[in-house]
Amino acid sequence: APAQQLAAQVTLQENIVLEHLAAGHPAKLIAECLRISIHTVNTHKRNIYEKLGVHSGAEAAALWWRARQ
Repeated sequence: APAQQLAAQVTLQENIVLEHLAAGHPAKLIAECLRISIHTVNTHKRNIYEKLGVHSGAEAAALWWRARQ
């Protein structure tokens, strides 16, 4: 249930970016993997932080990992 609640707060693309963040991937690698610009990755990151009420990729990743347990 926590994983579904977390996924429901963000869009599909944001969820994919969040998974990459949780894996420790830098924005440049995420952009290359998803074939989007680094600007788009950063926009997704800002949206994720706002929606989840966090201030960093580490906080977002921690929420993602806790939701998966």
